[in-house]
Amino acid sequence: MQGSLPISFGGSREQPSRKRQRTEVDTAEHFPADEQTEAELDTMTSVVEDTKANDPAAVEAPLESAVGDAHEGEASTPQIETTLVEKVRVKYDSDGEVAERVTPQPIAEHIASRLRCDVVVDPFAGCGGNVIQLAMTCKQVIAIDIDPEKIRMAKHNATIYGVAHKIEWIVGNSIEILPALKADVVFLSPPWGGQNYSRKRFRLDDMIVKGVSGVELFAKARQVTKNIAYYLPRTTPTSDLEALSPGEVVECEKIFLNKQLKVVTAYYGSLAASEADKQVKEGDPSTEEAAASDL
Repeated sequence: MQGSLPISFGGSREQPSRKRQRTEVDTAEHFPADEQTEAELDTMTSVVEDTKANDPAAVEAPLESAVGDAHEGEASTPQIETTLVEKVRVKYDSDGEVAERVTPQPIAEHIASRLRCDVVVDPFAGCGGNVIQLAMTCKQVIAIDIDPEKIRMAKHNATIYGVAHKIEWIVGNSIEILPALKADVVFLSPPWGGQNYSRKRFRLDDMIVKGVSGVELFAKARQVTKNIAYYLPRTTPTSDLEALSPGEVVECEKIFLNKQLKVVTAYYGSLAASEADKQVKEGDPSTEEAAASDL
């Protein structure tokens, strides 16, 4: 091989030494396969897809991440398990993977498709990841964030995606502003409180957002509308989600990464799929076949 030396003249062996192998094993133990490296996170939070990046019209790069803001994850197709709390029926749509904390773009797209309406509110807009996707499916988005710098970046990102004209930006305390708004849907994706979300049971009472608990936050949103989507850690008990809206149907979407539950989105009001939506129509082979595949 050109440029290589025999071992006797200082050349190196093709196989790594045992010491090197042990080092690699030790490194693998300290950095499990399911943890994202910094480089992977950069890739996962990329705002502009390759096709958009190659588009001469997209000359500006989005600021920070328009893929997601308060949660961490990777850009892949969502795998969803839907559970109706009232009737406890499960539907599987195993067509991909997602992670937690940053809302990955495919997850944001999926949620936005379900929240399609005239006016939707995102009280925790961040850098605009969910806001941008909501603007693609809704006529108007009201985006709130207490940090003016995040709003500035979100505006920049929304302009790149061509949806800035559909978004009303508000800098302020969403807890104070939210009850005074009028909207068809509220999308709640609050900060989960640092690493507390990874505890064995994530309780809404323990999540404090701008001085109010997760339960009180939901009550604030209910002053606007019954149609609420609540994006929460995987360890949130289903009983807690059901207790927010007693006697009503609650639909929980469970999102997985490598077959492990990562996050949950709870849907309320008309957003929740009713049991009637799940019923198999008599004499319709296609619906019967679909229902059979769900079991």
